[in-house]
Amino acid sequence: TGDGHTIHAWVHGPQDEKVRGAVIVAPALAREEVVSHRSMRLVAARAAQAGWLVLRLAWSGTSESGERPAGSDPVAVWHRDLEVAHRTSRELVGPELPVHGIGLRIGAAVLATSPLPFERRVLWEPVSGAVYMRQYMGLRRASGLDLPPVVEDGVEIGGAHFTNAEAGAIRALPDPRKLSTPGLVPVREEDRT
Repeated sequence: TGDGHTIHAWVHGPQDEKVRGAVIVAPALAREEVVSHRSMRLVAARAAQAGWLVLRLAWSGTSESGERPAGSDPVAVWHRDLEVAHRTSRELVGPELPVHGIGLRIGAAVLATSPLPFERRVLWEPVSGAVYMRQYMGLRRASGLDLPPVVEDGVEIGGAHFTNAEAGAIRALPDPRKLSTPGLVPVREEDRT
């Protein structure tokens, strides 16, 4: 981008080039992103077969995207990642066609709290930032091992270090199912209540 904020994204498009609109995939983070990578790729491929242009983004500080600036508010940076993806989608499909979002787990919370004008936001197994952090910290403690890296300030989640302030910003993400933003579509698996 012109402001130096870049992200890595995979683009999936329909073979006949007749585009119905765009879909931005906001992935999970850490271990959940790794485990769900193939499923999200299949979601994108199926949406492309149905005529959608799909951008699967990699959050700043993950995969091939640039590093998240040290000491930055991760949620603000991830909202900016969505802004880059949304602007790119608009450039590719034009101003008339809809832009939707699909977010998984913590990606759903980031998507749901974005101020961008998504027509629909599908929130797949959404969690609040507090639940996400509690689950990862519990998983780390339950291992019973003194796993590296041991950090003095903050927490480590799936190999990513967050200072206490950065972790606090993630914890502050609300439960997306409790938001009244128009166009939110929470989806829970059938084996869940």
